[in-house]
Amino acid sequence: MRYLHSTALLLTGTLLLGACSSPTTAPVTQPPITDTTNPSVSGVSIIGASSLVLNPGQTQQITAQIAVKNGASTAIGWTSSNPAVASVDANGKITAVGIGSAMITATSKADATKTSTLTLTVQAAAVTAQVQSVSIVSDDPTQGNSTVDRLTVTTGTTLRLRAVVNTTGGAVQTVTWKVSDTSFASIQVTGNSVLVTFLRSGSVDLTAISTADPNISGTASFYTKFGLTGSAQLSGNVVQANRSAPVAGSTVKLFQSGLRFYSFVQTVTDDQGHFSFNGLPAGKYDLQFAKSNYGGSEIIGLNVQDSGKMNLKIGQFVANDPYAPTNVPKLQISKDDKGTILNDGSSFVDNAQVKVTTTPESQHQKPMRYYILTVGTFDAQGNWIDSRDANGVASQDPGYIIPGSVATSEGTGVIKVPFSGLKGDLYLQVVGLDFNYNRVSYLIPIKAAYSAASPSVTAPTDVSAVAYTLAEPINYLLSVPGNPISAQSVAIGTNSWVTLTWNNQPAEGFKVYRASSVNGPYNLVAVKASESDPQKKTVSVSDLTPNLGQDQDYYYKVEAQGVQPVASAPVYTHVLPAFRPTLLSPAEDAQNVGLTPDYTLHNSAFEIGATGSVFDVRVADSQLGSSYAWLAKRLQVLKGTNPAKTGLETQVLSNLQGKGYYYVYRDSNAPDKNAVGYNNASNTLTLPHQYDLSLLGSDVVPLQPNRRYSWLINKAYAFKRQNDLPTNPIVAYSIYSDPDGLSTPIVPGGTRQEFTQSFDFTTKP
Repeated sequence: MRYLHSTALLLTGTLLLGACSSPTTAPVTQPPITDTTNPSVSGVSIIGASSLVLNPGQTQQITAQIAVKNGASTAIGWTSSNPAVASVDANGKITAVGIGSAMITATSKADATKTSTLTLTVQAAAVTAQVQSVSIVSDDPTQGNSTVDRLTVTTGTTLRLRAVVNTTGGAVQTVTWKVSDTSFASIQVTGNSVLVTFLRSGSVDLTAISTADPNISGTASFYTKFGLTGSAQLSGNVVQANRSAPVAGSTVKLFQSGLRFYSFVQTVTDDQGHFSFNGLPAGKYDLQFAKSNYGGSEIIGLNVQDSGKMNLKIGQFVANDPYAPTNVPKLQISKDDKGTILNDGSSFVDNAQVKVTTTPESQHQKPMRYYILTVGTFDAQGNWIDSRDANGVASQDPGYIIPGSVATSEGTGVIKVPFSGLKGDLYLQVVGLDFNYNRVSYLIPIKAAYSAASPSVTAPTDVSAVAYTLAEPINYLLSVPGNPISAQSVAIGTNSWVTLTWNNQPAEGFKVYRASSVNGPYNLVAVKASESDPQKKTVSVSDLTPNLGQDQDYYYKVEAQGVQPVASAPVYTHVLPAFRPTLLSPAEDAQNVGLTPDYTLHNSAFEIGATGSVFDVRVADSQLGSSYAWLAKRLQVLKGTNPAKTGLETQVLSNLQGKGYYYVYRDSNAPDKNAVGYNNASNTLTLPHQYDLSLLGSDVVPLQPNRRYSWLINKAYAFKRQNDLPTNPIVAYSIYSDPDGLSTPIVPGGTRQEFTQSFDFTTKP
């Protein structure tokens, strides 16, 4: 019988015997019969294919089958004909070592003649096309080819970068580029190279994505800080809008709009409230102003152009409560009652319809005091131009008034803001002031057009220009109980302005141009809508631009806007310097002063180029409180001599009781003892005590002995007539004091200036 090692089997048999008459016996089991006298191996065979292909480094387990009989050994040995190509261990595990061929042999250990072979071929592995990695490196020869994965740069910087793609098997090495936020960086792609320009401060990622395998990419992260690498200039003056005085020491921070987490540049206002940022790249910016005891102030949305200039005037008020928060109001500016947000570049026809409310998340100090809306633009010098109040005054902000009623303390109804003859690309300015005098101003680009055909217009007529100068920054913050707020205070941040008036006519609006010589060049300084009320025969507007200089001649033209804009003939004015007369005697705290003293003061009117000056002198009795010992009639001092007289004459040449003025001519000669004296050389004016009563033939009332008095200039101003001729119109005023401005104002609109010098003195016993 033949036996296979793997399926060895013993055949056994059982013989059953039985007879009818014999007794039953147990069955007998016979052991298998094995022939061990001649063990042998019939053969060896490797299971599976007769050949095998591997790559270097790969392994393969193989097995072999052996046939034996008569108890021969089943052990097998394994060998490789070329160990440099492949090795095989005692268990038949093949390891490919090198390129080539080898025979793997399985041999019976009991009979070496019994073998089985396998042909092994070891060959290089086939290469698969695959993207391994993508990295970003500098492609700038000055920077080398260093890998870029995280870098800090300044805005305005441009970097040249390149993507390096590591592949196998000939995979495509091209990439596509992606910027995480295109408002932070722009790119110009050339194949695997890219030029990256960083636009504003913040964080931005640049990613190169493999086109062969979009799952493989490389990313470089950049932190962009602001760099003054541009050519634009942003400057301005911060003023106490309620006092026309500069705010010195206010910290000014400049942000890129929407990025308040990082102020890339800041400065502090100087003694004149001035600040300046130079070298700005083009972009959209916000300004923030902060000072102890002052309310917060911000301007949002300044669109700075390359090489452009912006010259601003910013109000910052003393806080109502210095311990209250200085968060400025956050405003929602809508186009209608439905809350449709007004976006940059919105178009309007005939006027800008706007509704303003505070946002729910605004943390301002309620209630809102007011909103102010106006449409304007920036002139070639970067000055803000809009429709200015006729009197050159506004309750809080420079030249702006509310163009409609405030619906509630926290919002407005829909307000129609006129274009005032402007059209095209303009700005809508929206100002909000909360209860603590925290102020915010939004500048929103809009497009303006008119629906009706442009009217035919003629040159404006009866144009006049009158300049006003205030001697001191004054307190003209008035209460704002009603709506709308009336314009009752002077231009902010300056003590000079020019008010123009002309005859009204149907027009799209009027533009006002100014020059320093009659032949120009003329620059736009103000705009104004025509009066729709037929009862209003004239139109007025004020030039409040910050570059208006004192002791300067100016010429103005008013241009009516229509089918063909037509300008008026030029009109002249002269901005006078500040008029500041000073008290001389009785001197401050003088003692033993006579009971009918002379009062002497220095008159600076002619020194500043004025034609004349007006004085209202008063002597107050300190013991009687508000009572006055003398209320002098107003005295007018003029250049030249009395044209009605020649030779010797008294200084007081006329007593026009109906007009309430006493006239003094600067160049008159020797006055009599009761007349007002004027010294040409020193420009001093001497007023005898109660000279007006003496000239009227009334008794002079002496002062009380040993009593304290105060003397002061209650009201005074200088004026200039065109060409200094007495019959010509007045073209300029310079106001020293005007305490009764609300009743009989020198300045139209009710400017009240209460500052004045006062000297105390004591009479002799």
